[in-house]
Amino acid sequence: MCLCKEIRCKDFNSTHTYLELGKAIDLAWLIFNKSGLRRKNIKDILPNHSDEIDCSCNYLEGVYPPDFLTKMFSYQSHKDWHTAIDELLFSYLDPSFSCTFLSYSEDLIPLQEILSDLPIALRTIHLNEGKIDK
Repeated sequence: MCLCKEIRCKDFNSTHTYLELGKAIDLAWLIFNKSGLRRKNIKDILPNHSDEIDCSCNYLEGVYPPDFLTKMFSYQSHKDWHTAIDELLFSYLDPSFSCTFLSYSEDLIPLQEILSDLPIALRTIHLNEGKIDK
């Protein structure tokens, strides 16, 4: 919604969504650090994702938490994720705002994909009694 003014609705509470997304990013970062997962090269984490959805370890909705967290924090650092959502909020509040961090369209697809899967990954971890892997 931040990037496409045509689908914005007048009653959408962007501040609440922004704060909750920030908390989710912080929680994911904490889990990533405490679990001992390591970052990978970006070229190794953003290939065609179709195999990821069909793997035997797809948990609930195609999001396997260890792979997801590795992908998320290999793609961008904790600080960069907050910069990205800051710019998304600014672009929502002021459509004339010129994003510097999100200036390239190739950044938008992984960003949208990862932020959309973040709640699914956190819910999967929660339903697995806090364990990121079986």
